[in-house]
Amino acid sequence: DARVVLGPAHAGQPAERLSMDHRVDDPHEVQRIAQAGGFCWKNRVLGVLAVTRSLGDQLLKEYVIAEPTVQETTVHDPSTNTAAATTTTESKSSTTQPQPQSAPAAASTDNTTSTTSTPAFVILACDGLWDVMSDQEAVDLVRAFDGPRQDVADGLVQEGLARGTTDNLTCMVAWLS
Repeated sequence: DARVVLGPAHAGQPAERLSMDHRVDDPHEVQRIAQAGGFCWKNRVLGVLAVTRSLGDQLLKEYVIAEPTVQETTVHDPSTNTAAATTTTESKSSTTQPQPQSAPAAASTDNTTSTTSTPAFVILACDGLWDVMSDQEAVDLVRAFDGPRQDVADGLVQEGLARGTTDNLTCMVAWLS
């Protein structure tokens, strides 16, 4: 139930989602679960769990799989005209494709993305944060944070709690410069 978001260095550049949410609001995930003999009810797998991929959910293991979607993203540094970072997206499940609302910003059919944003930081957080805050709001809060860098993740957690999240909340911010 985690998401990765790129925070570009410049305020004029938007937040960029680098991962795919595996939840029951993704029609491809609902289809995969149905093909395995399961169902989604009240936005939950078998009416129990909101995420569709997980580790350790023994009772739902036929429907809630541990197989990841792997995303490849190449981040170009416009100042040097070189790739600054690379990652990769692949899913063994042929029925699972990113959907527009949860897919990385520039996803293509071969599960690779490319961005020309100059990266400043990456936010990795669980859905306890993303249920109450958009990608852009989180990036804007990190940019505006007025304190030591090591405290910014705690600032996001505190903001998520202040917004009334009802889920567990874990967050990490990795600075790329």
